[in-house]
Amino acid sequence: MKQSIWLLCLLVFMAGCSAKQVPEEGFLGDGFTYSLLREDPSLDGAYAWRTPGMDMVAAHYDQFIINDVELWLPEQMADESGIALEELQELTVAMREALVITLGTDYPVVDDPGPRVARLEIAITEVQESKPVMNTITSILPVGIVLSFAKKAVTGDHANVGAIAVEMKVRDSMTGKRLAMFRDRKSGDKYSTDNYKKLGQAKTAIQEWAELVRKRMDEARVVPPPQ
Repeated sequence: MKQSIWLLCLLVFMAGCSAKQVPEEGFLGDGFTYSLLREDPSLDGAYAWRTPGMDMVAAHYDQFIINDVELWLPEQMADESGIALEELQELTVAMREALVITLGTDYPVVDDPGPRVARLEIAITEVQESKPVMNTITSILPVGIVLSFAKKAVTGDHANVGAIAVEMKVRDSMTGKRLAMFRDRKSGDKYSTDNYKKLGQAKTAIQEWAELVRKRMDEARVVPPPQ
């Protein structure tokens, strides 16, 4: 029995060595653009960039135009994830709606460019669905628990949980000047009830990102706006 467990762990490790980490999909730009990103110390695995001289975007902007959220390489994403394209498109709608609601009346979402309006562009670059039945098995059976934590150690993801990755750009709505960039990937909590729905983890991550945008704007309001 022990030999079987360690053999399975070895297979997980071998698979993890070639696992695709958060890839540079190209939504943000070319390789040089991605090289500008730096790890965000306040977030696990997230990378960000702000234009030099702009300490906080919220000090200069307090309204948003939010473009329709994109799927980056949608057909490829559907093939790799096994998720129907229609379901993936639903995530893009959910993300924009989450941002509109979470930003609320303090940071209105508008249609027209203006002097204090920033344009937010977002792409979902990866989605993995949760597998509720297999997640339950690997949460209860000893062999499954060992396998799941072995996979977590190697790839950063527990077995059979959902995941989603996004990339964001913020631009001045009038000039198109790039103000900030952000990329992040979230994988699910092994014992979260979100695992009972195949896109539950992805939808939770979407709400967390919307709340992060709101939080950063609130924190930045202490910076006086330019005169």
